[in-house]
Amino acid sequence: MCVGIVLVNAQKEVFVGKRYFKGDKEQKDEYWQMPQGGVDAEEVPVEAMLRELYEETGLHKDEIEVIAESKRWYRYDIPEEYHTKHCIFREQKWFLLRFKGDDESINLKVKPNHQEFSEWKWSPAKNIPKFVIPFKKDVYKQVIKDFEWYF
Repeated sequence: MCVGIVLVNAQKEVFVGKRYFKGDKEQKDEYWQMPQGGVDAEEVPVEAMLRELYEETGLHKDEIEVIAESKRWYRYDIPEEYHTKHCIFREQKWFLLRFKGDDESINLKVKPNHQEFSEWKWSPAKNIPKFVIPFKKDVYKQVIKDFEWYF
């Protein structure tokens, strides 16, 4: 199980981050994504969402407002070249959040040894599926559609 986060600013633009690779891995593409991550065994999805939000953006729960939680779980298959030992597909619960803070409070280096993004930006929701990795594109389109009432 995983969670995904649609973090929206006052202009109703969505936070996206460019994946950060270090060490021997090469960045092979220019794909961006919304924050996401796994649900630990002892967590419920909302707790995982708050933890992942902090780990990936440095934001605390007092800097956001939870607007909505997806009614369903979304699933996508991970292509073989991206498989990890335990992961060949993802099921995600998505959360729509309103960002109440200032851009300066976003910190991508909360966990320097496990940094998720090399850079970030705000984007109109409709543009996001254009620059995500292809195997996530359909889920991103559906998530944006399901939360379009907010944009």
